[in-house]
Amino acid sequence: RGIRDRFDIILIDELCHGDFSRRSDCAALPPHRVLGALVHHLAMDEDLSIWHRCKHRGRERSFLRNMEFCLYNSPQTEEAVRLRGGYPGCGTIALPGRRNIPLPQVQKVRGTRPLKLSFIGNVIRRKGLHWVLEAIAAASEADITLTIAGSTDVEDKYHKYLVRRIEKLNLEDRVHFLGYIDELEKSQLLSESHALVMPSSHEGFGIVYLEAMAYGCIPIASSSGGAAALIRHGDNGYLVKPGARRQLSGIINRLARDQVLRDHLAESARRSWQQHPTWEQSFAPVIRLMEELIQARPNTL
Repeated sequence: RGIRDRFDIILIDELCHGDFSRRSDCAALPPHRVLGALVHHLAMDEDLSIWHRCKHRGRERSFLRNMEFCLYNSPQTEEAVRLRGGYPGCGTIALPGRRNIPLPQVQKVRGTRPLKLSFIGNVIRRKGLHWVLEAIAAASEADITLTIAGSTDVEDKYHKYLVRRIEKLNLEDRVHFLGYIDELEKSQLLSESHALVMPSSHEGFGIVYLEAMAYGCIPIASSSGGAAALIRHGDNGYLVKPGARRQLSGIINRLARDQVLRDHLAESARRSWQQHPTWEQSFAPVIRLMEELIQARPNTL
């Protein structure tokens, strides 16, 4: 008891499904509380071995059976939870909201050439950087640069593999690692980039896509997952099938050659960000659902 009794709802990040997959795991939580899951994406949807996918599938389905409601970050995540996760219960979608960014920060300082690409995120295999390197090497336009911002320590072996690929593809002068960057540095990088490229094997939503659009930075995103809730292919960004190096290379070539196309996509991306709901607007239905669940819960204290 104590501070735990002040809460009506316990919300568990679905990424913790391994610790709460059994009913006995949940029994250790404070009783008489509404139990819910915050689902970014299912681990079984990641680019894993068949054995690991099967392991996650069993644990995630068991975890979801213990939940009274689910909070999803995109319609695509909800579909995955209900179909592959086998969850039949109540839930609601709350798209990650936009935050206010002062207009002076989004003034374009890109120039026309070279085509400046950026990647922002942990340097892990799921994010698809190896596909990006292959696509840049295959692009006929040589005037392309890529700046990679994010921790390289999460998957050290993968980072070393990327360094070797950069050397083998003769991209040393065009690809640069920044390591971890803070919010101010991220704003500067997005302001200076024509496009953000992160064609992950799967993304439940990909909030960095939305952040890029605020700066008129064109998102090149994964078609696997929830980015389709935000990006209209060829209008305010691109959706790329994971592993489709030829498709990715073609998009990069078009952006490098066609400044009119870049300007159209950048402006459309910026407008889409302006029309995207704020966090307060996005979470209004979540609050209503939680209040209904609390009211329906018998008072056993």
